[in-house]
Amino acid sequence: LPELFVAEAKGLVELKQAAVDTGLHIPEVLAVSDDFLVLQAIDEAKPPRDFEERLGQGLAQLHHQSRGDRFGGGGSNYLGRWPQPNPAASNAAEFWATARLEPMLRGLAAYPDVVKLGQQLLDVLDKRLAGSEAESVLIHGDLWSGNACADTLGRAWLYDPASFRASREVEFGMTRLFGFGRRFEDAYQEVWPLPDGWEQRVEVYRLHHLMSHLWHFGGGYEPQCLSVLRTLV
Repeated sequence: LPELFVAEAKGLVELKQAAVDTGLHIPEVLAVSDDFLVLQAIDEAKPPRDFEERLGQGLAQLHHQSRGDRFGGGGSNYLGRWPQPNPAASNAAEFWATARLEPMLRGLAAYPDVVKLGQQLLDVLDKRLAGSEAESVLIHGDLWSGNACADTLGRAWLYDPASFRASREVEFGMTRLFGFGRRFEDAYQEVWPLPDGWEQRVEVYRLHHLMSHLWHFGGGYEPQCLSVLRTLV
């Protein structure tokens, strides 16, 4: 994939800068080219009992330290093999419509029922994302249990990002799908509470990852996509 490793390296560098004094650790990029990416080794170990709490607290601090008024921007990257454009946008709904939902619907043309409901969601997306914060943060973008670990000192590490600037609620679309549980979310909320209505809005972002899995892995994910879409439209 064109510039896959370069884009990932850029995301790692940005996350490392944003994660200073958060308790989260990001591996250093040692070398990168179009053909390979070499990262600092992590001496992985069994997570401590409070791993999810540390992760939630650290993520809230990372988000808070990276606040800004720009959505998207910073160049394209990938979510798995799916190319992610990151055009600049002025708010969460504009970015999500133009940079995420519309491209994904074009990629899922083989699933007309998903596309039909997705087009209906586009028509009401402003309503579904009403209440989103006006500021953006730097998000990991693909944060699930396979992209985080603990080391032998019990420290939390994040890697394999698909980073961009978006509403911080976007992060929970993936953590709620294949990620972390209530202790993680409660710890995040203790540091920086999410605005009212976030659990309804996060379904838009959870849908994106379901649609990505449908594109990557096929029709087994279609019923889940349709179920979430019917709820949203």
